[in-house]
Amino acid sequence: MGIFKKHQNTYAMFANPLPPVTIAIADDHALVRKAIINLINSSARYQVVTEAGNGKELLEKIGEGQPPDIILLDINMPVMNGFETMKKIGQMPNPPKVIAVTAFDDDISIFRLYKAGINAYVMKTFEPDDLFSALDAVAAKGTYFPELVNNKLIQASKEERCRITESLNERELLFLKYAAMDIPYSEVAVNMNLGRNSINDYQKNLYQKFGVSSRIGMVLLAVKYKMVEI
Repeated sequence: MGIFKKHQNTYAMFANPLPPVTIAIADDHALVRKAIINLINSSARYQVVTEAGNGKELLEKIGEGQPPDIILLDINMPVMNGFETMKKIGQMPNPPKVIAVTAFDDDISIFRLYKAGINAYVMKTFEPDDLFSALDAVAAKGTYFPELVNNKLIQASKEERCRITESLNERELLFLKYAAMDIPYSEVAVNMNLGRNSINDYQKNLYQKFGVSSRIGMVLLAVKYKMVEI
């Protein structure tokens, strides 16, 4: 009820209310899909206009009419999964924003989703506030990555960039280059001819220097600072 009031009141603040942000959802679990639809439609700010049980069905439906503003995309689906669907969405002339709904919480999976073009992600164990935070951020700013919500990426300054850049040695920069590839750290260790413990040390030190706690956070900052490309 609190979430409903919050979003209803925010929407009502506009003298000339904007039309609701349109949402499409693809999830192969019908009960989960219906529960998310009911939650989203409880807010006057958003309206679910399309639902599908897999990526292929989603693409067919949104191809028949006006594309939605935002897609909530389950990653693990039959027929066409989230990764395959993202490739097709990326080929659209004006692709909708995509929020991945995923059970994967390891760094490499989240990073693969980011490289596939998602604008945000929420875990399948999300609380209602988590979903609305993602929707609000994507609707207003285009992206939402929980790791970075209160991170330096939002308020990054030239001084901060210089401080981090000057603190990195050649091997750490090489580690960043490999970390920006969608390969596991075990493969990074082979490429750098290092043991797993040494890789853990690189990871720990760079997380500390960047002020993050995950691979996606570190790489996004490195990309922003133009230290690596993806």
